[in-house]
Amino acid sequence: MILPTSVLTCSSRASCSPGATQQFNSQEVKTLETMYKGIPLLSAGRPRRRYRRRRHHDSRHDISAFPDAPNLATIGTDEDGETILYTAKTTDSLSGCTRGVEGTAKAWPSGTTIARNFTNKDFDALQKNIQEAKKQADQGVSDAASAKSAAATAQSTANAVGTAASGAQSTANAAGTAASNAQTAADNAQTAADNAQSAADDAQSAIDEHAADKQNPHGVTAAQVGAAAASHKHGNLTSDGKLGSTANLPVFTGTGGLAQAEAVLSAAAKLGRGYGACSTAAATKAKAVTLRALRSSPARDRGREVLLRQHCDRAHAEHQQHWRKVDLLQAGEAVAADFSRPATSISSSTTARSMSS
Repeated sequence: MILPTSVLTCSSRASCSPGATQQFNSQEVKTLETMYKGIPLLSAGRPRRRYRRRRHHDSRHDISAFPDAPNLATIGTDEDGETILYTAKTTDSLSGCTRGVEGTAKAWPSGTTIARNFTNKDFDALQKNIQEAKKQADQGVSDAASAKSAAATAQSTANAVGTAASGAQSTANAAGTAASNAQTAADNAQTAADNAQSAADDAQSAIDEHAADKQNPHGVTAAQVGAAAASHKHGNLTSDGKLGSTANLPVFTGTGGLAQAEAVLSAAAKLGRGYGACSTAAATKAKAVTLRALRSSPARDRGREVLLRQHCDRAHAEHQQHWRKVDLLQAGEAVAADFSRPATSISSSTTARSMSS
């Protein structure tokens, strides 16, 4: 936003400039605060070397972007920053600097951002000038009303005097002249009040325009206001709601309750549906070894042999049932992994295992 250099506009019958004073009906107009020109959406410059307090001089990449002197500049980008006033500008430096206009004057490291940002000093000057302009406008309106009232009274008196006695014509004429002068003063005061009101309206419009600017004119970052970055994570969960990149995986809580995706086989084991490390062939072999040991032992009691055979048959049946569960889980895992591809037949390894079972 470009700030106005003055918020007081004078009529053609009186001249003034920023910082000057006038009188309207003996009411003094106070000196306005100095306001410095701004640059819309100025990109911050970065100095090539450390700011040297002793020289009051600063080299930058692009000094031409800064407004002409005198003007303000800011060093740093947060509440610890410093506002300076420079009185001269060349093609590559700002000089005649007054340090610590706002903030604390200190040595800044090389690479610190320097820019023409809207400062608290700008805001204070703008606010005070608007208030003073409003006060002057109100006073001008009051003076105008008083002058108009005085003019009406003087005119009435003049008319009464003229009607009462022609001998008092000179007095009436003098009163008429006084009334005319009062009217002229009233008109001048009204013009000044109108100009002051217009300046106040312009200043208010500038404030409203700046307040309505939603394009981050001060370059505020997410870190400065305590907001999260656009790309961030909550544990294993990304900002767009993803947990890893593989589809159709179950979610478990890990150490400290941290959410994490688990492979289907690992999930089955954690849920008490583990596959184990045995096979139908291994179970059959174990049963055969048990029977051979039984036949070769001294105990050849037929009843004991029947009991052992029944025990081995139950073990074999349990293994078969176990592997049927394994095949179902593996088939479900294959379907989940191929969910996004056209359905085909069950894998050859699964079919072979089902046939062997």
